[in-house]
Formats: sequence, C-alpha cells, structure tokens
Amino acid sequence: MSLARFSVRRPVTVAMVCLAGLLVGGVALTRLPIELYPNFSYGDISIIINIRGGMPPEEVESRVTKPIEETISDVDRLKDVISISEEGRARVVLRFEPGTDMDLASAEVRETFSKIRDKLPSEIEKPVIARFEQNDLPVLITAVTAPGYTPEMLRRIVDEQIKDRILRVEGVANVDVGGGRERKILVEVDLEKLQAFRLPIDRVTRLLNVSNLNLLGGDVREKRRKVLIRAMGEFQSLDEIRELGIAVTPGRSIIRLKDVAEVKDSFLEATSYARVNTLPVVSLYIQKESTANTVRVADRVLGTIERIQEDPRLPRELTFITTFNQADRIRRAIDTVGSTLLSGAVLVILVLGAFLATHWFPRAVFPPLAVVVTILSVISFRTGQIPVPVMTGIMIALLIGLLATTALFRGLRPTLIVAVSIPVATVITFALLFSMRGILPTVTTLNVMTLGGLALGVGLLVDNGIVVLDNVIKHRARGSPPRLAAAEGTSEMILAILASTLTSAVVYLPVIFISPDIRILYSGVAITIVFSLLASLAVAVTVVPMMLSRMRFPVRAASLARGFWRRRFGRILGLALRLRWAVVAAVLCLGGAGLWAFSRIPQEFLGTTEQEDFTVFVELPSGAKLEISDKAVEEIEKILADVPEVKTVSARIEPWSSKVYVKLVPLTERSRSTKEVIESIRPLSDEVERNYPESFIYFEEPQESAQREVIIEVYGWDYDVLNSLSIEMLKRMKTIPGLTDLKLRWRRGRPEWLVRVDKVRAAAYGLTVEEIA
Repeated sequence: MSLARFSVRRPVTVAMVCLAGLLVGGVALTRLPIELYPNFSYGDISIIINIRGGMPPEEVESRVTKPIEETISDVDRLKDVISISEEGRARVVLRFEPGTDMDLASAEVRETFSKIRDKLPSEIEKPVIARFEQNDLPVLITAVTAPGYTPEMLRRIVDEQIKDRILRVEGVANVDVGGGRERKILVEVDLEKLQAFRLPIDRVTRLLNVSNLNLLGGDVREKRRKVLIRAMGEFQSLDEIRELGIAVTPGRSIIRLKDVAEVKDSFLEATSYARVNTLPVVSLYIQKESTANTVRVADRVLGTIERIQEDPRLPRELTFITTFNQADRIRRAIDTVGSTLLSGAVLVILVLGAFLATHWFPRAVFPPLAVVVTILSVISFRTGQIPVPVMTGIMIALLIGLLATTALFRGLRPTLIVAVSIPVATVITFALLFSMRGILPTVTTLNVMTLGGLALGVGLLVDNGIVVLDNVIKHRARGSPPRLAAAEGTSEMILAILASTLTSAVVYLPVIFISPDIRILYSGVAITIVFSLLASLAVAVTVVPMMLSRMRFPVRAASLARGFWRRRFGRILGLALRLRWAVVAAVLCLGGAGLWAFSRIPQEFLGTTEQEDFTVFVELPSGAKLEISDKAVEEIEKILADVPEVKTVSARIEPWSSKVYVKLVPLTERSRSTKEVIESIRPLSDEVERNYPESFIYFEEPQESAQREVIIEVYGWDYDVLNSLSIEMLKRMKTIPGLTDLKLRWRRGRPEWLVRVDKVRAAAYGLTVEEIA
C-alpha cells in the first residue's frame, strides 16, 4: 500500500500525526535559542593576570606574557594568540577555530596553564581564565541610582551585594563596575614619626599583611573527637587596626599603629566615572561568554536584577536603568524577518487563490489585494512608517481571514488544500531544527539567516501540493470517485515530486565544503530550506490527498479554471515558438545584463541592518589623567545632547580610554539613519580630537567591527620604530576615500622616571633595590 492510499484510507491517523507534528513544532519554536546571526565568532578564552607593585609593561611582557604564550601555543584547534601587556596587568586572548568545543578547550587551557603557574613572578594575583574577550561589546549595560545616595555609597552596595550575584548567572563571563570610588581602609603613615621611632615603612606594611589573616593551626585529639584549632586574626574594626602593635621601645612600651599613622574608612582615588545623560551613576557592564546565547544571557541577567530589586536587604530606593541591551535589537530583527515570512505566506495564498479559484470573485479581488500587501510590506520594511508589530498583526489577520474564506466557499477549497502546506511544513521545520541542536548547535537557532531561508522557501512549499492537486483534478474530471482520484493521482506524482524536491535540496550540498566560518554562517539557510522542502513533500503525499478525498469542491469549475490558464499560456507559447530567435536573443541580452549588474553590486561578507545604537570611543595618549579623559568625554556628551535623534547617552570614563554608548530613538520617530547621524557628528568630534594631541575619537556600530574593519599588522622588534611607521601609514590612509575611524591599536607606554640604583653603594648602607623602591 502506497503512502497516498494509506493517507486516504486512514484520515484520522494522518490527522493525528499531523497534529502531533504541529504540537512538537510549536513547543520547539518556544525552545529554540534566538540570535541575530549564527554564532560564527571564534571561541575566545582570556587569561587575565593582575600584578602587584605596578610592574611596567616591558617587564610584564618578558616575565609574564611571553612565558604564557610559549606554553599555551600547543593547545589544540588554537587559531590566534593575542597578548596585551599593560602596567601591572597581562592579558592573553586565545582564539579558537569556529565550531570548537569550548568546554574541552577551556579545560585544556587550564590544565596547560597550571604547568607554568609556579614559574611566574610571586607578585601576580590569582589568574582569571574566562571564556570571553575583554574588548567585546557588553551584552547589557545597566545603571544603578538611588535618591540621596552618593556614587560611593552605590558603589559599595554594588560591589558587596550585586556584582557577584550577576557573575553567577549562566553565560555571564565578566562584570565590570564603573563610577563611584571603591571603599578601602586607608593607613596614612606619618614619615616623621616613623623616623623618630627609627622604623622602616615596609615593617608597617608587612605586619599589616601577616596580621590580617585567619589561619589553621592544627587540631587537638580528644577521646571521642578531633577539634580544629584556628588562629583568628582578620581585622573586624578600625580600632583593631589602630591598636596593632608594630614595635617595642627600649623602655618596653608598645608602639602602636595609631602612634605613627592615621587609620580611616575612606575611598581610593577615582579610577573611572559613569554617567547616564550627564548624571553620575554606578554602571554595570556585563559581558557574556563568547559562545553563549545573547538573548538568553540578557534575559537571565534581567531576571536576576528583578530578584535583586525585591531583596529586602537592599534599599527600596535602588533603581536599575538598562541603557543598552543587545537582546532588544536581536528581537527587533527577528520580528522583522518573521513579519516578512507572514507577508510572503499571505502573498502565496493570494496568488494561489487567483489561479486555482473556480469563481470570478477571487480572480478579481485577490490580485489587487496582493498589490496592496506588497505596498504595505515596502512601507513597513523600507521606510519604517508602519511599525513591525502593527504589520505583523495586519498579516496575521489577513492570513486568518483568507484561510476562513477558503474554508467557507467551496470554490476556494483547492486553494486551502494547497495553502495548508505552508503552516504545517513551517512548524514541522522548527521541530526538525530543534532535533538537530545536539549535532549543529551553532546553526540551529532562530536567527535572520534561518528565518530568511524559511521566507525564501515559503513559495516552494506549495509546489508539490499544486502538482498533486492538478493531477487529482484530472482524475476527478474523468469521473473517478474522490477517494480513488486522490489515491491514484497522488501515487502517480510521487516519483516526480520526489525528484523535484531532491533536486532543489541537493543544490545546498556544496555548503559543507566551504570554509568553517562561512559554513556556520550560511548552513542555517541551507538546512532550513532543505527541512522545509522535505516537510512539504511529506505533507503533499499525506495531508493533501487526505483532504482532497474528504473535501468537496466543484470539479468542473476547477477543470475550466485550469483550461482558462492553459489556453492563455498556449497562446504565449505559440508566439514564443514563432519568434524563437527573438526570444533566444532576448534571453541572452537579459543574461548579459544580469552578469553586468552582478559585477557592479557591492560585495560584503555580511550585510548590516539599521541599528538604534552606536559607540563613540575616546582614546587619549598613555598617562593621560582621568580628569583629562572626563573633560574630553564631556565635550562629546555636549555634542550628543544637541542631536535630536539621541535618546540615551551612557558614558564610561577611564584614564586613556573611554566609551560613550549612544541609544537612538526608534526608526519610526526619526528621519535620519544611524549612519547619517554618525556622519553629522563626525566633523564636531574631529574638532574635539584636535584639542587633544595624539588622541583618536572614532565610532562603531554593533556587529560592525568584525565585518567592516581592515586590520593591518606591522611586525618588528623596536616599538618606537613601529609606532613611527604606523603613524605615517595612518596619515596616508586617511586620504583614501571610504576609510573612516582610523586608529592605532598599539599604545605608547606611560611617561616614567627611571631611578638607577648603585648596588655597591646601596649594599654599603645595607639596602636592597626593593627597600629603596
């Protein structure tokens, strides 16, 4: 028994299987991760090491960075190693091939790093090994404010009660805190009093370090138990610190810390500022793991923030303001593609109704309605004058109306039977995508590529059903009973539609042979189209014949409709055969024109979409004070305050390098695109740049840096020579049309004074280099 005959004889079974597929697909749709694009980025692992004592960059490079590079370079599937050596800090970024299992890679990196851990300088702090790249754009920026609270008070609350809770969220790799000053216990030593007691300052620092500890002292064995002994020495109050004994006078009196120093609960010098629309705040900059899902991480963090706000231990006045959220623009893009998919489905049904209807009314109404839908789509997606949610609502209402109309009127039932392939095949495609998550986790997500593939293939979903319908109508016109006609007509077409479907699917086979990063990016389109075609094939040989055997429609009228279009096509075909040389010449001309136009189309690895955010980078020379960076950022903020399209300005001010995150109003509320807004600001920012020698002020849109940057690497041993060459290259490249936002990634070291110690004379006084420093 063929599949078609089984479907005709067992309609309840087929209907139940179809409903089960729809149910599974509906659940899968809610479970599939949402991304803007497939995660084709390289998996990044960062090794971050802070070094006490302010070690200069040259020593950081030679004593810390290079040994790590040499040890880590043997890790499997490692593509690039990027190192940054700064004063008191080393960062080594390991970039792996696309598709690498980052759990295994992370474990291998930790195991390899442990081999060199003990060979690094004793001044290093505990290394941080995290799956992210520190220069990545934060997935979420949220500002913390509260009436009556200073930035320092907010910073203390964030550091002690909020930061660690967000760090524990699955997928979060790092949380930076900006604004406010960190709380510290300051011990301000009076050098004259120290000299009076003939005490060195390192004695004070050493005693403070060894006294502020809780240590295990062993255990005492009793008859029935073993009791641990712990020496409890951590300071509990300022008075404990003040009463710490640091020496004994010849008269046997104790010299206490309060005798030579002032101890106070205060703050460190400011290392960063944070502002939202020029108002001081404390901001949290949350970065995700390089391979984590952006939307899920953002949703988890926002959920954690909601629970934090409900915590009774925190002030009720505490408010979180989300100034940047990558998940919002991803959802907007997905909603736009989903609305496009709905518009395509509506147009397909309208065209089907115009060709398959057996009544004059659909033939007269459906074509103008298709033109109206096309115009509405253009207005919505090109100009933004119709919001995407409104457009989606219109298309859903039209779709429901069309399906209801085709179900009620017998003359439109052939259209309904074929059109049912669209929703059924689409939902089953989601189920198939979900089933492939364990095999292809990087491409089986809801993103603009997979949904775009579904939108492109929505017209193909009805092809098999149309072929089956046409052949069944032939059998019905010859007088066959409905069930026999449905079974025989479908069985005759199975081989033809199977060959047609496989031919369309095999076109995407070469995708598996291209480079890994491009394969990850575009295989989502191929997989989605192939799955949807296979689902439509299954629907065409099961659901369509089952419905054709049960639903009644005027067969004679349907045959006349087929004859109506056959006669018109016959006339066109006859004319083409009579003018065959003219037709061949026209085809060749059109083909040549197409090739010429293709050669003139600009080519990009990945196109960009209209965004509502951009970032202004303010880079000053090394050694610039925080106050100078703050002044430069203030000038940028004043420029942005006069731009009518700007909604929110979130500034992160740090010495030498600052960022201003700008959020624009929705596209429907502004007349200029994001690029036009940036270009209007650029001349004013260039004036600010000229006020600060050796500075760079440049702009960047989300998802743009990896797609539109041209990186030129200059190799050599002498950094001063490399810097001179790079600056000269930069000046010349500024004259190239189309190049904007040129900058140097390398940064000159901070200004410094070198104190060279005469070790012979120092030894005569019993001093070491460390004591002199």
